[in-house]
Amino acid sequence: MSTKEKRYLWYFFWLFVVPISLGWHLVLHAPVILGEDEDAAALPVYRLDEGFVLGDEGLRLPQEGRGSVPLNATALVHLTGPTNAAPGATATYAITLTNFEAMTRTYTLTNTLPAPLTYHAGSSRELRYNPATRQLTWQGDIAPGHLDYAIAPSGLALPYIDLADFGAPNLCAELIISHGNCDEATVTLNLGANGYSYPFYGQTWYSLTLSPNGLLLVGAAASRSARDEALPHNETGSVVSLPFWSPPPSAIQATLSPGRTRALSQNQWLPTPELPGALLASLWYDADMTTGGRWHAAILQGLITGYDVLYVQWHDAPHAAAPNLITRHAAALILGDGPLSGQVFFIYDNISDPMALVQAGYTIGVEDYPGTRGTTYAYAPCCGDPHPPQGFPPASGATLHLQPVIYGADFSRTFTYTVRVGGQIPQTIANTAEVTTSSPDPSLVYGWSTHYLYLRHLTFLPLAVGGDE
Repeated sequence: MSTKEKRYLWYFFWLFVVPISLGWHLVLHAPVILGEDEDAAALPVYRLDEGFVLGDEGLRLPQEGRGSVPLNATALVHLTGPTNAAPGATATYAITLTNFEAMTRTYTLTNTLPAPLTYHAGSSRELRYNPATRQLTWQGDIAPGHLDYAIAPSGLALPYIDLADFGAPNLCAELIISHGNCDEATVTLNLGANGYSYPFYGQTWYSLTLSPNGLLLVGAAASRSARDEALPHNETGSVVSLPFWSPPPSAIQATLSPGRTRALSQNQWLPTPELPGALLASLWYDADMTTGGRWHAAILQGLITGYDVLYVQWHDAPHAAAPNLITRHAAALILGDGPLSGQVFFIYDNISDPMALVQAGYTIGVEDYPGTRGTTYAYAPCCGDPHPPQGFPPASGATLHLQPVIYGADFSRTFTYTVRVGGQIPQTIANTAEVTTSSPDPSLVYGWSTHYLYLRHLTFLPLAVGGDE
């Protein structure tokens, strides 16, 4: 090769090869910025078969028959009264109307008494009674309250999906390589990189932090304050960044207030002012997937019609102190800005030993960042917490629905009235209260609640008082 040819080759190398290599290196190592629209920064997206498609009409909790059931926390109307009575007895009923929207609505209540019930005149000050129609009625405005979340069993049993079947990577694999374990580290998802967002307690968020301990922590605390996007840390915690996750560990700036430090492995009663805050606890307990179990996250299309869903799965996750205690559960967060966005489903495929989980401690619930709003669905204390347990671990195949609702001091009205019970034994008396509202939401325009009173002979055993015979 001549000297001239060598010069041309050297010139070509510096002109093309070096800049391309340098640029590729920068692409691979550049941190992902929220809002960046590049495929390289996206979570894996999988489309499901039609068998998993679920329509909007089944997802709003008040629309489950539009009638109240004991587990429907967000029903428009609840009618309550005694379960059993004998003919000739007096019974008191209570009707509660609730406004779960963000605006004042007009309610029209009608309760038509069945034939065996005779209204006691003057027993209600607010309800009007028409003897000709046997109807108790009321009309008036009910103000809204403040935003919170209600948790109740879902009328839809969403499927537990193993994302490994789609080829989704195991989040623990990278954590084990970079940190030596899949225990206390957290992973932050940059949902905004491809235009995804979700509402939580009235704010829009573009990132979400995941923990192996069954937690979804709202935000990333990257370029914002810990109060805006809270990412709690502790002495053993860490954050890992993968090609479709951000930000890198060096960009995390989280703060802990004095007296609000607690490891993510220690489940809490919710709400609580202690960190972490702004969280969704699908099944919060001290899991360690270093030597067993899998952990996946992906965007699913087709699971819920018209929405993309962030699906996070904890598969055969063992307890750190009890490796034989394993769980399979998932969380499905509806993304976007539609009417269902921000609603969450907790899905439970299997808990190998529910009693062992109760003894070890766990939490299922939701909480805002300050720890002033939130609710606990089920709980068993961990680590000396004095709060008493509540509920029990969900059964296999159960789905819980977390729905934003409005609560407050004046968001509900309760009316009471008294009746004389007639009829013959045996008989079941069905009493129904109906309500219509001025809401533009079709699922909130009309609701009802039916109460069943069973007529039977009421017998009482004599009360034996101790003493000398």
